[in-house]
Amino acid sequence: MKYTHDHIDELIGKYLAQEADVQEKTIVEDWLSEGTDNQKYFDQFKTIFESAASVKVSPQFDTDAAWNKLKSKLNQREAPTVPLHPEKKTSFFTTVWRVAASLLLIVSVGYVLYRITEKPIDVFSIAAVDTTVQDTLPDGSSAFLRKGSTISYAYNTRKKIRSVKMDGEAYFNVKHETEKPFLIETGDVIIEDLGTTFNVKAYP
Repeated sequence: MKYTHDHIDELIGKYLAQEADVQEKTIVEDWLSEGTDNQKYFDQFKTIFESAASVKVSPQFDTDAAWNKLKSKLNQREAPTVPLHPEKKTSFFTTVWRVAASLLLIVSVGYVLYRITEKPIDVFSIAAVDTTVQDTLPDGSSAFLRKGSTISYAYNTRKKIRSVKMDGEAYFNVKHETEKPFLIETGDVIIEDLGTTFNVKAYP
């Protein structure tokens, strides 16, 4: 079976990124068994992939936009579909497919690294049930809760926002961090602070 470069490059990218399903893995492995040329092409693809894995990629890398941009440029050239292992390959198409393979690998690696480096938002909760409670939040700020009050603290690593949801009454001593706003949500009201001391009442 013959495949277009566009099709097999996408499958190889998914295969190396470990995102291919069983059917896609079978297609790649069958294609590899068809000849040494395919194996050499795969090895080159893999070498670029492993080299790109060490590149630091921004967590906000838009993989869909990058891939669509690549496909748009290739379509503008109106290049005909070329079998994977023709008897003769022109230097033009060789260059085009090498560029396409490299960009696809960067997109795939960017997506994988994005998934790996993305950290979940940890939530820290404090509840003052029968008595007042004083505790230190993960960012170094402190909170003093009145009896019957609760707060939950979370830090969004991507947006760099410290946020607190609360019920009841609490006194805050916020650690000053200009680049990391401190938000308190109480129903429909949001209080934003960078680093001061203040008291908040948020009873139903």
